[in-house]
Amino acid sequence: MSLSPAFQVTLGPAEQGSSPLLSPALSEVGGAKTDYEEEPKHKCTAADEAYFIAKEILATERTYLKDLEVITVWFRSAVVKEDAMPADLMTLLFSNIDPIYEFHRGFLHEVEQRLALWEGSSNAHATGSHQRIGDVLLRNMHQLKEFTSFFQRHDEVLTELEKATKHSKKLETVYKEFELQKVCYLPLNTFLLKPIQRLVHYRLLLSRLCGHYTPGHRDYADCCDALKAITEVTSTLQHSLVRLENLQKLTELQRDLVGVENLITPSREFIREGCLHKLTRKGLQQRMFFLVGGLGSSAAGGCANALAPVDGLKVRRSQLPISQFSDVLLYTSKGVSGTSHFRIRGLLPLRGMLLIVLDPPVEESDSQWSVPHCFTIYAAQKTMVVAASTRLEKEKWMRDLNTAIEAAKNGSDTSLALPGSTVCTPPHRSSDEVSLEQESEEDVRNAHSSLEGQGQHRANTTVNVCWCRNTSVSRADHVAAVENQLSGYLLRKFKNSNGWQKLWVVFTNFCLFFYKTHQDDYPLASLPLLGYSVSVPRAADGIHKEHVFKLQFKSHIYFFRAESKYTFGR
Repeated sequence: MSLSPAFQVTLGPAEQGSSPLLSPALSEVGGAKTDYEEEPKHKCTAADEAYFIAKEILATERTYLKDLEVITVWFRSAVVKEDAMPADLMTLLFSNIDPIYEFHRGFLHEVEQRLALWEGSSNAHATGSHQRIGDVLLRNMHQLKEFTSFFQRHDEVLTELEKATKHSKKLETVYKEFELQKVCYLPLNTFLLKPIQRLVHYRLLLSRLCGHYTPGHRDYADCCDALKAITEVTSTLQHSLVRLENLQKLTELQRDLVGVENLITPSREFIREGCLHKLTRKGLQQRMFFLVGGLGSSAAGGCANALAPVDGLKVRRSQLPISQFSDVLLYTSKGVSGTSHFRIRGLLPLRGMLLIVLDPPVEESDSQWSVPHCFTIYAAQKTMVVAASTRLEKEKWMRDLNTAIEAAKNGSDTSLALPGSTVCTPPHRSSDEVSLEQESEEDVRNAHSSLEGQGQHRANTTVNVCWCRNTSVSRADHVAAVENQLSGYLLRKFKNSNGWQKLWVVFTNFCLFFYKTHQDDYPLASLPLLGYSVSVPRAADGIHKEHVFKLQFKSHIYFFRAESKYTFGR
């Protein structure tokens, strides 16, 4: 499979050929120092797992504070410089995040001091007085309870920021330009989710500590009390976190998709996005599919508001009746090369839809149609044959579609509009597929020209990686990704030498981000991991070191070495 140019970059002089790492290149040219260390240097000689859990708390806290600075320092500077944000939104945003940032600065300092003592003098090790972290965690988890009201307002912050961006051209421009800066290595609104997500990390890390210690250990009681305190906070905020993550994802999709409006509503939830091949008259064509479902809010009655057409995209009104359903399967094609946008080709309402397996897809003797991993979707008046990349991908899509179809039978409706249409369809009416597949060549050219003016976005967003790797991601996958964020130093092996390069690595949003040190403001390079397998090296790989794991996507192979058995396992 050929990767888009954005995914092709050479790591260094020793490695020939392309690699699916994002530029700038991770090499000596890119600024990463080559470090031929024989073994990771341990300041702590104790093999206590609690020490490495404490180091994970420290490492991820450093990354978290840097993530907060993207908003509190860098984004604030950008909007203040251009006077781009209304005063009330400035107050709402920063009055909610500044106190959290200041708290975590103090917390990080405490953890750094404790780890320095833990790794420090032999006397401290002899007494064991500093070989603990529970007292620090207990004190700070209790203090975090005081910020619950701030955490609860973050969905309001996200909503108001989105509204203001839509209504202010200046703010929209600053927002888009800021997202293109190296320091903003993820979609900007993702950083607004970090504070609540960090609470989940504390709970998981404390659970690990409590599971490690025996009840008689001096750190056990403090860790258990800290776990109880943070669990109370996360339980209170669980609904807010679910709502925030869904809102952020729909907002991201709204920006990536050209040709659809009203995607973001309180009654709609993201379910799955991914690449499938759709059977057309020209054969199997690659398409990006988006499955969204309803959350059961009140039905949208009457006529949906007509929306302004996308610039340059001529749409025949008779071709595009409005779908009144919040439960839909959207399918899109990739926009013009050099952008990350996807253009809507059509949508299928889930209400009244059937899902039937058909493999091979059509009853023809010609072997060219015997494509594996196919299934057929029967909508109201439309039949669509699609093919997944693997049997597992097929099963994932079928499971989520069947679940969403079943839920749509009893769900309520919210209008989802394609721009340029003024046709009113009564709520609950089974509608035919709304399709843009028959657009003229002139329409396509005009759509492409309008896309070019919308600016380039990061190529390592989930939707673009799914497209390039021919895979999909569900809401459950996003939840798992949040729970398994990691930071720390790793040694990366060069391809054609025995050298190892020491890098600060952040694992978040299905992607590895590489830095020279934890103090750097932006990554040198990134490696999207969707489609990759993780394993231990085989004998043929010739790796004679401990704690090494292997990442592989087709012919692209990377080896990374962790500092301990615990870190390797994580």
